[in-house]
Amino acid sequence: MSSCAYTIDSYITLLTMSSKKRLLVEGRHDRSHLYQLIYKFNPASKVKIDTAQDIKASDKAMSKNNRLKIETIHSKVKGKDNISFLCDREFREFAFNDQIEDLLNSHYCDDSLYWTLGHSLENYFFNPSIIIDAFQFLSPSEYKYKAIELFSELISSSFAVLAAVSLAAKDIDKAGLPAALIDWKDIVINDGTIKLIRRDSYDIDSACVDSFFNAFDAVLPRVIASDVGICSRVVRGHTGILLLQKLFSACLYYVGREDDALQADSSANYFCNLSELSLTTALAESWVRKIGVLEDVYFPDSLLKNIEWSHPQFEK
Repeated sequence: MSSCAYTIDSYITLLTMSSKKRLLVEGRHDRSHLYQLIYKFNPASKVKIDTAQDIKASDKAMSKNNRLKIETIHSKVKGKDNISFLCDREFREFAFNDQIEDLLNSHYCDDSLYWTLGHSLENYFFNPSIIIDAFQFLSPSEYKYKAIELFSELISSSFAVLAAVSLAAKDIDKAGLPAALIDWKDIVINDGTIKLIRRDSYDIDSACVDSFFNAFDAVLPRVIASDVGICSRVVRGHTGILLLQKLFSACLYYVGREDDALQADSSANYFCNLSELSLTTALAESWVRKIGVLEDVYFPDSLLKNIEWSHPQFEK
């Protein structure tokens, strides 16, 4: 499916006229990860995965909202048994009180429309074993094994901080801000915990910085009181990956600084500058390999049962 190959109306027409089994997801990276997942269970699968990113919408509000495109298309072809849909859950069906509550605790499904278990598809990667495996592969540093030891001690508790960062960005309607605002040098590691420090100056509007840190400080106590698993689900996927990258970069520096501060700084900067595509590719590979090996590795199993119902792994 090439870029903007269809409008919403022409794609709906395609679905009504075709009997080919299809899956519609939000973005191209989602498509790549889902093809990997399906191949693991059924290398002979004929399912065609399309992306809402490649469907043109005439409505301006919908043009940049892939989830809304999926939900609109689903509403028009609901009940057609050769098409399934997967979209991001985002912050839906979480309750934010004294603690964060997951009101679902399983995959939401409306007819053939499924939500991811956590905020985004990337949240399936938020398992310590998956992350450590991927980051260990990506880092060439001589300090990486000691960094892995430190990172292993921090990773579970770090999800509370990542969740607080995501929720603070949501509260001020600046979802992409944390990636630009937070550097690995802003992460302080002490006695098995991490803390974000605020610098004296930023290349970002000071009012925006103030709003973020005020929102972060307000939400952090509620997040710390919440279940770690729920925190890992409510983290915005892209934000979580980039901040975990920065946390591991900080670990590389912390374990190497007494040996050679310049080399440790170089190792941290190298890892921090890896592209998000490199990170997600390694994480997705680790995720798929660990499904069925570790009990706490989740994937959209109900979706796969629907689209691969004839495969022995998913007999109904």
